[in-house]
Amino acid sequence: MKKKHYVYELYNLLGIVEYVGETVNPKLRFDKHIKTKPINKFGRKNWGSGKFYGREDIQMHIAKEFDTKRKAFNFQCMLQAFYGLETDREIRLRNGMNVAEEVTPIIAINIKTGEETYWESMHSCARGIGTTAGDIHSVINPNHYRKSAKGHRFRYS
Repeated sequence: MKKKHYVYELYNLLGIVEYVGETVNPKLRFDKHIKTKPINKFGRKNWGSGKFYGREDIQMHIAKEFDTKRKAFNFQCMLQAFYGLETDREIRLRNGMNVAEEVTPIIAINIKTGEETYWESMHSCARGIGTTAGDIHSVINPNHYRKSAKGHRFRYS
């Protein structure tokens, strides 16, 4: 069964949207936003990263549900831009990350049967066949020696 991806909005009691995000588990994600202590000034990681820690005026609204992470990511960025927030796409570009890094579709070809399976991302493919994204990358990358992983060959869609 495929995971559902949810795009959500966090808004205050005045109805002002303060944050837009994407998750597969809305309840857990909301708890992490409001119940996890923010990172302290010394950068200690054991404190967590709850941006809205301790705020009781924050509510969550599920804006839309998606079957793929790519569609959810695109909708999330559209909502962020609509509300005047910095988009995740802009943040990734600013940090030198590939915008499509997590959402590049992959096709896995079973070596024995020749069956091709479409996956929405390298990470979801890795979870689905029981390997790592690094293994898949080393098969796809022409500079690596690997020809297959877990009985599959891979190519970008």
